[in-house]
Amino acid sequence: MFHDVRVERCDYGVFVPRNASGTIQLINWHIEAEKYAVGINSNSSTHVLIGQSRVASGKIEAFGGALVLLDCDIDTQGQPLKVGSESRIIMAGNRLRRVTIDNQSMYEMHISNEPINDFKKIPEFPYKDIHFFRQRPDRAALYVATDAPFNVRANDNTVDNTQPLQAVLDHAASHGGGIVYLPPGKYRMLGHITVPEGVELKGSVDVGSQPMGPGSVLEAYEGKGDESAPPFITMQKRSGLRGIVINYPEQKFDDILQGGRLVPHVYLL
Repeated sequence: MFHDVRVERCDYGVFVPRNASGTIQLINWHIEAEKYAVGINSNSSTHVLIGQSRVASGKIEAFGGALVLLDCDIDTQGQPLKVGSESRIIMAGNRLRRVTIDNQSMYEMHISNEPINDFKKIPEFPYKDIHFFRQRPDRAALYVATDAPFNVRANDNTVDNTQPLQAVLDHAASHGGGIVYLPPGKYRMLGHITVPEGVELKGSVDVGSQPMGPGSVLEAYEGKGDESAPPFITMQKRSGLRGIVINYPEQKFDDILQGGRLVPHVYLL
């Protein structure tokens, strides 16, 4: 669920890729997209709910999953709102301008733009300044570690991701900082990494109470059996580490029992 988001000067406002699933709820969004305001891939089963929002530009195309538009102001600037044969759409209480609907769905649709007089709006979210609770990266830039040219590889036990991951961290630092994102998966690490100043290494575990979903797992091998070995991760001042799980694949269960007590693993959130 995402509330009160403004997207401007981007190719995509919301894009749901192939094989995605689950539910996305977007409330009080403002989207001015260059290409697609909303795009849902044909092989997706994701349900996308958009409410109390404004689409000022960009195409809306749903070829898979389901799209629900409630109480929105929509202007596609003459480009048709397309619904593919494998998708479903529900539209209610919207205000449309320069919008035509190209509905090819095999399912029964519900499309009504009559005002919903008794529709209860979601209240404004009371924002608080979180600056004192979490250090932020120096720059609002996102680097996906698995993308080219760095090509950090998940779930491949034949490669060592130490150098590629360090390369993208250093690249972010050299351009003024930012967030280096590790998508869900397991990453084989045979060496040590340093998170530079102004950079945050971020995984997919963002739940404060316990990890959920597959997670972003760094599998550390270096320094086995050597208590004086350098730390697996060194953090420079004003760097960040969030949403990462660290696993030691060669650690045996008996090794983490000390004097009959269990030494817990730590999740970094």
